[in-house]
Amino acid sequence: MKRKALITGITGQDGSYLAEFLLRKDYEVHGIVRRVAIEDPEHRLWRIKHLLSEVELHPASLESYPSVFKTMTRIMFNHESPRRGFEFVTRKITSHVARIKAGLANELKLGNLDACRDCRGRIAAGEKKTCPPENKLSARSTR
Repeated sequence: MKRKALITGITGQDGSYLAEFLLRKDYEVHGIVRRVAIEDPEHRLWRIKHLLSEVELHPASLESYPSVFKTMTRIMFNHESPRRGFEFVTRKITSHVARIKAGLANELKLGNLDACRDCRGRIAAGEKKTCPPENKLSARSTR
């Protein structure tokens, strides 16, 4: 009997690589995707386009199941790949540096370096925007 895996975030960088890895290990792979991904597969499913015949996608949202997050392990580290989304500052920087090198741009502008990631829930709940040090975005080295 095949082992089964359910990947939340299968359409993202890490989820797409994990799906490939588990399929090579002969897992039955299922992935949770937002409904908008099903409605706009060309833009939302591009990282797993080559896997669509091998995985089963389930439209769902984990936002309505806060207790699920208590059982998950959080792994945070910086990692880049061609699948990294342009909404990430590191991808914006590397992409724009390449444009400057190619003569397609003259400068690199960054937004608010005091911005906080993963703070949406607290802000939505009306809390003052405070960000734990590990969630602060800054211009520090990522080596």
